[in-house]
Amino acid sequence: MDGNNCEELKILVFLLFNKYGSLVLDIYTTSIIITRSVKSLRRDIEGSRGIPVTKTGKGTGSDPVKYGIYDIASFLISQKTKTYNI
Repeated sequence: MDGNNCEELKILVFLLFNKYGSLVLDIYTTSIIITRSVKSLRRDIEGSRGIPVTKTGKGTGSDPVKYGIYDIASFLISQKTKTYNI
């Protein structure tokens, strides 16, 4: 990761933490941030692809899937479209 992306990652993690007040977020909040459906995120989890997740608990009660804000920020930066002036 180059210097610009590293700085951008730090800023994005800082902003996400300030907005949500947590180092990990649930699948619903993550879907809003990255503008993808919960259904598509669940397919990613089943296929072991996409943003890394942490599974907590045994699946009873609240959703046991959590996304780290660092991983969310890294994903967002990796999805940027690169443009070139020719």
